[in-house]
Amino acid sequence: MNRVKVFTNSTFNETIKIEKYLQPVTYHVVLGINFFADFMSSFSDFFGGRSQSYQSRLESINHEVIKGIKDKTYKLGGNAAIDLKIDNDEISAQGKSMIMVTAIANAVVIKENKAVKSEAENRNEKIEDTLGAINYVDFEDYALKDKFLKSLNEADRLSFGTVLFKIDDRYFADLLPDIFQAIVKIDLDPPLNTDEVKNKLQNSLSSLAYKERSEFLFSQYYDLLEFSDHQNFHKKLRFITNRIEQTKSVNYKLISEAFRRDDRLHDQMEELVAYSIAKKSLFFKSDIEYLKDLLDVTSSIDLKKSNVSPTIEKMISLLEGMFN
Repeated sequence: MNRVKVFTNSTFNETIKIEKYLQPVTYHVVLGINFFADFMSSFSDFFGGRSQSYQSRLESINHEVIKGIKDKTYKLGGNAAIDLKIDNDEISAQGKSMIMVTAIANAVVIKENKAVKSEAENRNEKIEDTLGAINYVDFEDYALKDKFLKSLNEADRLSFGTVLFKIDDRYFADLLPDIFQAIVKIDLDPPLNTDEVKNKLQNSLSSLAYKERSEFLFSQYYDLLEFSDHQNFHKKLRFITNRIEQTKSVNYKLISEAFRRDDRLHDQMEELVAYSIAKKSLFFKSDIEYLKDLLDVTSSIDLKKSNVSPTIEKMISLLEGMFN
């Protein structure tokens, strides 16, 4: 989902143009005294002139701050972060030591000038296409995500919860489509049997922008309809509804479309409207028209809950008061 590129430079060849400068972005990781205690316990690693233990831990932290820079750039609407710098600072106070890793970059919007690139290639000139290159960090990210993806594909109803738990937090959001696809295909209750797994899923969904998050979750309904003969079909529908409620991803337009699309979704959409209509992270003036359309749709359907229409009408009144 996040396709942000990170560069340590700010000037490019003629194939890349910076269209818009957004703002500086920063990301920090602070490690306490335990990091140093663990490090000192492996002091023997210094044989040969360097510490493999210390180096590998710092590399892992560097990957984390780069991922943080990418996420913040993406949320600002950028597709690249330039002038990346990473600093490692040791802080000591009252006999305790900490290390702070700081990444700073400039969030920008870049565009590849394909016409210039094509013309140069026709002249047999060698152009270094920085945008198309894969740096070491991206390569390592891909390798780790591929490893987790294979584990998801091989998981069964007994191992699935453990597989989710082992997925690194840095890659959980990028693997959300694959995670939900696996949940749909495995014929069992969604295996969020630990708080750690629940939090990982919640945080990954919440990291997405409202529109992307709601469209993604509602699309899971339609993917799930192909497996309506599975034993836990309705429980899985409820599982997705819970994710919509908990991440405040209610989308009136998409609820209305779901009502129209398939009557197997009516019970789930009815509950969502009755209990979670105000659970949105953002409200828009256009929501008033979407709610009126939703009211028309629900009025033509025989619903089990009598409070759906009054709930929609009350929400319309509230939004009209806010925006008018």
